[in-house]
Amino acid sequence: TDNNKENTKQTYSVSGLSCGGCASTIEIRLSSIPKIKSAKVDMHKKQVDIVSEAKVELGQMQRALENTSYQITEL
Repeated sequence: TDNNKENTKQTYSVSGLSCGGCASTIEIRLSSIPKIKSAKVDMHKKQVDIVSEAKVELGQMQRALENTSYQITEL
């Protein structure tokens, strides 16, 4: 396989979550950032796990959630 690139995993706090639809919206918006391979929301912990090819700046993820009621912050 040519999957020798090391993935980066980051976990952030997410506020404004109230339902599965919220989680889905956050995952879709964050996954639209080019370097991000996956975004998985944990509703109970109110956190999102990001797997990316390289570290993604928090500001870039915050901009992806602009005009929503969700906030992503450092843990």
